[in-house]
Amino acid sequence: MALQKGNKQGIETRFKKGESGNPNGRPVGVKSLKTRLTELLNTGIQYKSLAGKPINTTAGEGLALALIAKGLTTGDYKTIEYITQTIEGTKPPEDIGLQEHQKAIIQRAQERFLNQLKDVTK
Repeated sequence: MALQKGNKQGIETRFKKGESGNPNGRPVGVKSLKTRLTELLNTGIQYKSLAGKPINTTAGEGLALALIAKGLTTGDYKTIEYITQTIEGTKPPEDIGLQEHQKAIIQRAQERFLNQLKDVTK
């Protein structure tokens, strides 16, 4: 049943003026989602290259490689557009809120991917 104007149902459970919906806030020591994601992106991983060689990198760099691979293999226009605009500088990474270390990860991933392509096409 939708509440109608003047309906007093639920009035005792509503927030009082000036009261927070979360008066205790986030507990001390609990990391924000942004902090946790940044930590995970910097975690070391290992995967096999297209040539079958094991490669050690970070999760963020692996994610960037996967994005590039998706653009190349599926022809996904949005992915290709994002990658090319970022490389060409028409849509710099700052526009999407990347930090310097994240930009460096993308740059390294692009370089590694291009090197892998050279290895595969030899």
